[in-house]
Amino acid sequence: MCGKELTVTDSREEGLLDDGNMASRMANILSSAEHNNVMLTGEAGTGKSASVRLLGRRVAEGKVKELLGKRIFEVNLDLLFSSCYTVSDKGEKLRLLFQEAEEYGIILFIDEAHRIYGAGESNSVGNIVKPYITSGSVRLILATTNIEYETFIAQDAALARRFERIRLKEPDAKRTAEIIRSVFAARYPAMTIKDGTIKELVSLADRYVREKRYNPDKSLSVLDYAAAWQQNNGAGREITSVSVKRALAEKLGISPERFEQDLTMNIRQTAGKLKAKFPAWHDGIDSLACKLSEALTRDLRRKGPLCKAALAGSDMALLREISDEAVKAMGFSRDEIIRAVPTDSPDELVEPFLVNPNRAIIVEVKNGGQYAGTPITALLTLILREGRIKGRFGDALYGKAPVLVLFEGEEENGGAIGFGKCEQGKTAKLSPEQEVLLDSWFDEAAPVYFGGIDRKAAEALYTGYFIPLLEKRRRRLHAPRITVTDDVREYVIQQLHSARGWSRASEITEEMIRMAIVGGGIEYTAGMAKGAITLHDNEAPQLPPVERKENEPVR
Repeated sequence: MCGKELTVTDSREEGLLDDGNMASRMANILSSAEHNNVMLTGEAGTGKSASVRLLGRRVAEGKVKELLGKRIFEVNLDLLFSSCYTVSDKGEKLRLLFQEAEEYGIILFIDEAHRIYGAGESNSVGNIVKPYITSGSVRLILATTNIEYETFIAQDAALARRFERIRLKEPDAKRTAEIIRSVFAARYPAMTIKDGTIKELVSLADRYVREKRYNPDKSLSVLDYAAAWQQNNGAGREITSVSVKRALAEKLGISPERFEQDLTMNIRQTAGKLKAKFPAWHDGIDSLACKLSEALTRDLRRKGPLCKAALAGSDMALLREISDEAVKAMGFSRDEIIRAVPTDSPDELVEPFLVNPNRAIIVEVKNGGQYAGTPITALLTLILREGRIKGRFGDALYGKAPVLVLFEGEEENGGAIGFGKCEQGKTAKLSPEQEVLLDSWFDEAAPVYFGGIDRKAAEALYTGYFIPLLEKRRRRLHAPRITVTDDVREYVIQQLHSARGWSRASEITEEMIRMAIVGGGIEYTAGMAKGAITLHDNEAPQLPPVERKENEPVR
């Protein structure tokens, strides 16, 4: 026995739904006079095997007239090839299997179909399949992922053209909720769950479950765990929102309070974290928090990313740190961020997404670039406007994470960026190319601006950021102590008052630490000389004054 029959009326399969009429489409292909073999492709967990099981149940119930009397068997290739040591052994096993299928009118279903691809050997699985398919004596249903189909099967054109391909896409949140409702009724007839709880379960699974990449598989895993948790803890027959959150928290190993906090409180906490780190840009952070709140109230919207926001300013380093902290506050680690610029290859954006679609996207649009018509610009337009990613393997929904676009504007009144004195500028002007992208991606909505700051904010930034940063870097590098005089303090505040104040703080601390390390002393005092910062060694010996006799010439 190398598999199991699917043409059975199993009560456990009553919760299956025909998503997008996949079972009906497969039945029509299998009933055709020619081209009657199915290639079912889709990402892992999107319901390929479930669609075939549903077809088997319909055939068993006599609902597909053209397939009456037919039987569908799922072939386990591992069991079939368990005693095979060479390609010839595998070929002989397959010939016997196909002969039996032809004799009894059996339709074979093979999952992980990329394993039938051969490297050109006469006895490769793929070459053995071709004659049976061409003659129409055996009908097959093959299933595999999009990547594996393109990598293996599509490379063999003679094999690929013998199949009718059906692409199975990930269902949206609303359709996933319908699947959860149907499966729940079949699997747990003694328990109850409300529609609102199902919607919340799908939303939480989509946002927090990362090890399973696609729905409905990830939501079903949460449902099964929540039902088991409910029964094992004696929490009653109804699965409630509270029990779903507690079960998911236990499953993920996090605190239940992370789910149970009020949405408004989550927004305030996110804004509070940003304001603590960036004390001079409270207004911009409040505006950004409103954009992030779209993710917390999004639920079942179909189009667009989880949330999107445009950030603008002349200091790209500041925009990067704010965007990093924003996505981190929403639960995404640095490894779960895709960074892109409009001149990248689309593959640099698509390939990380295919590995893990639960990623935040941060796009940097620098001033002076030519971005019109680039392939990745069109791809980003799909993501931001429709929530779709278009790659080599078809379209995929992108609605699981935020998208932040950073526009680096030109400092309108800016001066030099060097270590010396620079003029103050408080606004950043976007180029025409950037304006076009902003209008296209955000429907002419104004970006969240992080520009230059006033004198009072610069003083607060000096105390709350510059001095702690200087001490932190000094300790990390074991550098000498540095005492800052009032004239240096005034100079630094002027620099922080510029449109690139955040970057200037980092640049000045790095230069001061470098001078202290090169000097080789123990403790220094920072002063000003000719408009630049200099360091004086406090431990250096003082030369005694030279006494000179009256009327003695100066040498």
